[in-house]
Amino acid sequence: MLGYAKSVEKVYLNKLRNLFKHLFLMNVDMGQQEVFTFLSKNRNKWFTSRQIADKLKASYGSVSVSIMKLRRSEQIKFKKNKLHTKTHGRVGIFIYRHK
Repeated sequence: MLGYAKSVEKVYLNKLRNLFKHLFLMNVDMGQQEVFTFLSKNRNKWFTSRQIADKLKASYGSVSVSIMKLRRSEQIKFKKNKLHTKTHGRVGIFIYRHK
C-alpha cells in the first residue's frame, strides 16, 4: 500500500509542476497583438517576418500566421523586399511595417 501512495504522489507532483511551468514560465501565447504592438513601436522601419520573430523571441510559424491575419485585415503595410536579404538560409520576400 505504501508504494501505491508514493506513485500517486508522483503523479500529483508532476501535474503541479506542469501547471506551474505553464502558468509562470512559458510564454506560449503569441498573437497578433504582440506583432502589431512591435510594429507600432517601430513605425518607420520595415521588417521581415523572420526579423520580427527573432525580436519577439517567438516561433516563425506563429509570427507568420499573425502577419497573415494582420495583412487580411489591412492593419499593416507590406511590400516586396528589394534587398532579398538572406536570414537563416531563407529569402525574406516581403517586408512589413505599421500603417
